Amino acid sequence: MCSKPVLLQLDFNKKFYLQTDASAYRLGTVLSQGIGETTDAISQLKPTLHPIAYYSATFTPTEWNYDIYEQELLAVMKSLLHWRPYLGWTKVPFTIRTNHANLQYWKALQNLNRRTAQWHADLQEYDYEIEYIPGKANIMSDFLSRPPRTNQGKNDNQNVVIIPPEHCRVVSTQNKIQVPPILEVKRGLMNIYHDHPLVGHPRRDETLCKVQERYSWPHMRQWIEDYVKGCATCQQNKILTYRVKNPLYCIPTVSNAQPFKRIAMDLITGLPKKGDKDAILTIVDQGCSQAAIFLPCSTTITGLQIAQLYLDHIY
Repeated sequence: MCSKPVLLQLDFNKKFYLQTDASAYRLGTVLSQGIGETTDAISQLKPTLHPIAYYSATFTPTEWNYDIYEQELLAVMKSLLHWRPYLGWTKVPFTIRTNHANLQYWKALQNLNRRTAQWHADLQEYDYEIEYIPGKANIMSDFLSRPPRTNQGKNDNQNVVIIPPEHCRVVSTQNKIQVPPILEVKRGLMNIYHDHPLVGHPRRDETLCKVQERYSWPHMRQWIEDYVKGCATCQQNKILTYRVKNPLYCIPTVSNAQPFKRIAMDLITGLPKKGDKDAILTIVDQGCSQAAIFLPCSTTITGLQIAQLYLDHIY
């Protein structure tokens, strides 16, 4: 920084510098231009940056859950969108300065989700280069992303009670009866807690809760689930949530049948129209020959017309 104030006029012919930083809840960016050269140990032979404008924003609750790479990249994307009138068509490539080293390799092969893939596609619109700087050199943007007296994310999810203790019940197996691995004993318990008429064949979870109050044995949940699933009474009286398909009807055949004494007829519709015909009447011999006859017709054919076709071509 200069020792005295310097008035800098915005010059679109000069190079822009964009410093970005992201914390757990906020992002901070500084748009700068150079006013000279310095031999600073951090940036040798590079112009001293003079801030032009500042930008800071709070992440949404959904963005709080992003990992550190996505939050740092999101800070870059929001900054580019905010400064698009200045950085969208620069004459010389501008520099993005960040203290997150992994952003330097954003063009490398990696597994991307839909969100980061969209960000990478949007980055193609800008002419820039990414420069890594140590965190101690990123003071201005770091101050904007971590202002004083704000949540720094240090005590996130600490001492937070989701369910009050009075709403929880500790289940202990010390006072429960340990059921021996005998099938008849387990079936006897199911006759009491599931099959009894006064109980009414409860579902799996209700049966499990009742049995767990007094009894315990290894793999009890899976055993009770299999028992309820195999209960014939439950299967016969449960509500079907899917439509039952009608079984296919098989036309019976008669031994020693004469040709076309037992037939099956059907219409094939939805065909390309040729003249006034757009359907086919199929007549199949179900007895002796298994032969099929195809007669052109129209989809508006009536029962009397079908009978006439049968009389003319079959009878």
